[in-house]
Amino acid sequence: DRRAPSRAGQRRQRGVTAHTTRQPFSPTQWLNAVYCHPARPSALQRDVLTALAVKFMDWGTGTGYASVEMLSEFCGAGRSTVQRALRWGLKASLLIRTKRGHRLWNGGAVASEWLLADPTQQVNHLSVVGDCTTGQVSAVA
Repeated sequence: DRRAPSRAGQRRQRGVTAHTTRQPFSPTQWLNAVYCHPARPSALQRDVLTALAVKFMDWGTGTGYASVEMLSEFCGAGRSTVQRALRWGLKASLLIRTKRGHRLWNGGAVASEWLLADPTQQVNHLSVVGDCTTGQVSAVA
């Protein structure tokens, strides 16, 4: 049977396919990828990404809703710090924005939808070997 694979359970936006079923990785793996990344962000930006993963994500699906304002208020960080943290997550391919938030006519806002990318499936990035907490980390291609 040569049928095309089913697209049930997937969303597609701007060339990115986001699976609505849980990715095969744990919260610890994702956070370890953030904290041990060779070009890791500042401590406050890591706190923002940790808050996004822990407070605003559903680990059953790996998706969640959060706006810059929500993250800024929760972390006590400025808007620009939150924006830099999100940009870093996108650039490091650890975070995917599946729906962009927007403002409403009545002054309210709709939060962006985020997907935590599987850190074990990064193709064009360095992989981290070792434990970053002990300083015994090496990056390999």
